Amino acid sequence: MTCLPEVATLIPFAFSTSAIVAMGRVRDRVIALEGVPTLCPTAYIVCAADHRAWNGRDGGMLLQEIAKILESGQLVTEVSSCSENLPKLSQS
Repeated sequence: MTCLPEVATLIPFAFSTSAIVAMGRVRDRVIALEGVPTLCPTAYIVCAADHRAWNGRDGGMLLQEIAKILESGQLVTEVSSCSENLPKLSQS
């Protein structure tokens, strides 16, 4: 997974790998929620895969799972709990 904070949309190239996932920056965009225009943080996630190893259905399922994890807040919770146990770096 690659995240480029200054890039809104990108196209990953899969060389010598079966698949690569990339994500653009998170920014506020207007989307429809229950028919009402709403400002929400969004990002584009792209998966490029070698079709000899993956099919489109598997790639779509992977992106759905990534979206589900990001939208649920599960990742933020896990990272927060892990970072509490990390040693503090000295500011010298």
